[in-house]
Amino acid sequence: PIPIELEETEEAEVFSIVEAMPEFPGGQQKLIEYLTSNVTYPKSARDSGIGGTIYVGFIIDEFGHIQNARIIRGIIPSLDQAAISAVEKMPRWKPGEQRGKKVKVQMTVPLRFSIGGEGFNTNNEKYAEDFEKDVSDENISKTEMSEISQYIF
Repeated sequence: PIPIELEETEEAEVFSIVEAMPEFPGGQQKLIEYLTSNVTYPKSARDSGIGGTIYVGFIIDEFGHIQNARIIRGIIPSLDQAAISAVEKMPRWKPGEQRGKKVKVQMTVPLRFSIGGEGFNTNNEKYAEDFEKDVSDENISKTEMSEISQYIF
């Protein structure tokens, strides 16, 4: 038999912060509009009065695709799945860059499900205020730092 030499492949490093962060097509306002239009508040959770903030982590690869979407801090499976589904269906982003090269970047986004007839709504001032509270140092400290890489602002 002829010996086969296996080629070692290096997995691309995933960054938390880079010189040029990934960008949703059209910027942050378009991201908020996308989430408002594409997150479905499960009827069973809404009818039961269950709401809160879910933190979804994901990687934007060198080509702007979403990879490895996962729940960092969830609420209940139906809400968690609604959040993951919306994130996985996001359009391609402008990839992040480090030293002039496109790289993988770890991102985290909080998705707030609010009760009281509001449903999932990110397009108002209250959401912006609540978003700021959710990403405050106090709330972030409740989550493992190894799980939080970058918040979208």
